[in-house]
Amino acid sequence: MLKNKIINYSKRIGIDVIGFTSIKIVPELTEKLKLQEQLDYSCEFQKGTIEERTNPKLLMDNVKTIIVIALGYSKTCNQLKNLTNEEVYFSSNSWGQDYHLVLRTKLNKLAAYIKKEVSNFEYKIIIDTSPLCDRTIAYQAGLGFFGKNNLLINEKYGSYIFLGSILTNLDLKPDQPINKSCLNCNKCINACPTGALNNNGVLNSKKCLSYITQKKGEITKQEQQLMNNCIYGCDICQQVCPYNNQNNNKHAEFNPTGVEFINVNMYEPLSNKSFKLKYGHLAGAWRGPKIINRNIEIYQQKLKDKLINTK
Repeated sequence: MLKNKIINYSKRIGIDVIGFTSIKIVPELTEKLKLQEQLDYSCEFQKGTIEERTNPKLLMDNVKTIIVIALGYSKTCNQLKNLTNEEVYFSSNSWGQDYHLVLRTKLNKLAAYIKKEVSNFEYKIIIDTSPLCDRTIAYQAGLGFFGKNNLLINEKYGSYIFLGSILTNLDLKPDQPINKSCLNCNKCINACPTGALNNNGVLNSKKCLSYITQKKGEITKQEQQLMNNCIYGCDICQQVCPYNNQNNNKHAEFNPTGVEFINVNMYEPLSNKSFKLKYGHLAGAWRGPKIINRNIEIYQQKLKDKLINTK
């Protein structure tokens, strides 16, 4: 059976979780996206119209099945545990090699294997740069359930997972969504420093600290006060989640290389060329030196203000 062969091969090439889903449009997702638009919660990182975000046929007209994979990544490391007050860091989804490249390599291997098994195989690989809602596709494929932090939670890896998909013309038996929900402990909602999370289940993307650290342009004084020493991204709602009580990373590619942790007293603003040489392998490098330099300068100023206030 082809599906079983695909599953077995995925394990051989180091894919942690795999699932299959049909291309039916989920009404709940459409309603959630409409509500997000009505509340003006969307940010510029969310690409496409509601139809483009929910309809795979707009990306591949003959798609019948979507194969979804997940790779677990590190939630902590010694550098993070021993962080000093003078250090800033990239969030854990930007440790080690850019996950887009790692996922694409795995997906290409998987697609090449299927092509050997099926002569008329057609496909399209997508990661998180397409308009399609990757978490919803993964939910439909049985890879996890949603938490109140809007993240997909896998039963083994928690929310520390990277997702990638293959849109295919194959008619494969779909998996079923997991009949489970989060614990409703509200720890993520209570811990969110900006109030981006709420009980209606719709993320206010514009208030999310991860977005604030990545957006271009001015960061308001209020936003600056809410920022901490994570200069790219935010892991707070993941760190407090009870489902993230394990560190299941088996992929050396996602181990920090050291450059993810920066002593602000020794940091000098970098040019485009020097930034690319030092940080180009990180997923967080896509924003370029201007954004990272700005965020470090904000933290440097906060340290200076704190020193003044303690005198």
